[in-house]
Amino acid sequence: MMKMNKKLLIVAIAVLLICVGLSGCEEQRSANKNDFIGTWRVVEMSMGNVSFGVITMTFYTDDTLYTESNYTGLEHDFEEDVSGVWSNWELKDDRLCMTPQGTEYTTCHGYEFTNGGNSLTMTYAGIAFMVLEKLSNHVQKRFDR
Repeated sequence: MMKMNKKLLIVAIAVLLICVGLSGCEEQRSANKNDFIGTWRVVEMSMGNVSFGVITMTFYTDDTLYTESNYTGLEHDFEEDVSGVWSNWELKDDRLCMTPQGTEYTTCHGYEFTNGGNSLTMTYAGIAFMVLEKLSNHVQKRFDR
């Protein structure tokens, strides 16, 4: 039970750091909600030497988002290799806003699509903070939460 609590704490900290790091005032860029729909993999993240494993983010058409960290192959002391968090998301004033479910903490941040819409760069204070690569436009039906 102690390992599970530690795992959940680390996942919660990772999500909080991502949300905090991605928040702030940003230049506005227009996009269609459909541009986000699908599964994305984080390929670059500026968070020092902290490792969150392989992170994927899946944006669903019902305005939910599932962020998953996979620690398979990394040294860790969790009972399981994979953990994730559900959030709600929306485009508001040309910014991407996310609220982890069960919280009232919403972050809104800038973004830019490149590479024909297959790369998504998230920014903080105008500086690239996270780069995601689109893995799939197809979103399977959500599994029960």
